[in-house]
Amino acid sequence: MTDYSNKSCCVYDNGLFVSIAIALSKYFGKVYYCTPWSSSAFPKSNAMLIGKGIKGVEWVEDIFEVKNKADMFVFPDCYSGSLQEHFADDLKKRVFGSRRGDDLELYRDAAKKHFQKLGLPVGKYKVIYGLQALREHLKRNENQYVKIEVTRGDMETFHAKNYRLIEPKLDELDHNLGALTKIQKFIVEDAITEAVETGMDSYCIDGKYPDKVMAGIEIKDKGYIAIIKEYKKLPEVITEFTDKISDTLRQYKYRNFFSTENRVKKDKTSYMNDFCARLGSPPSELFLHMIKNLGDIVWNGAEGNLVNPIYSKPFGAEVLIQSSWADSN
Repeated sequence: MTDYSNKSCCVYDNGLFVSIAIALSKYFGKVYYCTPWSSSAFPKSNAMLIGKGIKGVEWVEDIFEVKNKADMFVFPDCYSGSLQEHFADDLKKRVFGSRRGDDLELYRDAAKKHFQKLGLPVGKYKVIYGLQALREHLKRNENQYVKIEVTRGDMETFHAKNYRLIEPKLDELDHNLGALTKIQKFIVEDAITEAVETGMDSYCIDGKYPDKVMAGIEIKDKGYIAIIKEYKKLPEVITEFTDKISDTLRQYKYRNFFSTENRVKKDKTSYMNDFCARLGSPPSELFLHMIKNLGDIVWNGAEGNLVNPIYSKPFGAEVLIQSSWADSN
């Protein structure tokens, strides 16, 4: 592994992945951490606390403060494609991030249509505008999954087993969305039943994947268990998607972590449930803990060069602790 003690990097994050700044501080002499804390007409002071007081990490108010200090810029999350392109293309900086590849996560309808063009299986879904139209659809159709695009803070994906059970959730959504209830775009998917959910958690550098990757099974909001396996030995129900999407990621100059969630039927048809064009949570906490050469991966990946990972163990597990109070307070 290369010695990066004389190098510095800046992590630009929306507040979810301080963990990667901590992990990189083990490799780099200086790690800066920055969030878009002021991206509101009325910023709050607690937004400025994220990343402060952490050993080996220096919080900075504005990423442009360190544009000439940091040797590399790391973007573990979505929503900053134009900023990444500015730093990479205009300022000629090393950038590790998804660039515009986060479109594959944020714009679900367009992504599904693109998957279909690539010959990938896509489950039955419907685009619905407005909460009233959504109510009518859920009255007529049971076992639906309701999702939205781009603004993931408005609501989490939820399962509508039937209208009677989900009506209180829709009432709450009506209140929270306000006037948007009339125009909100919903992606409503038929449940893919009698299927196993599995996936792959790794990184991609210009359409290329490492020789060894993490693959596992997640129980939503409870935990995740993984195996480290050679990519070429993964089952086709996982690699069919990553093989066919690789050229798309190459065109995006995608240089970041990613996670896939596949729903696999008994006949081995594998549906891409959600593509996570960033660090996932889970399993990024486990992923960062198990990789022993993260510095090499990110430093070289930012220049478009793939470095294979060195994992500390052949298996890993992550347990989630839930607090609905902490989520909003």
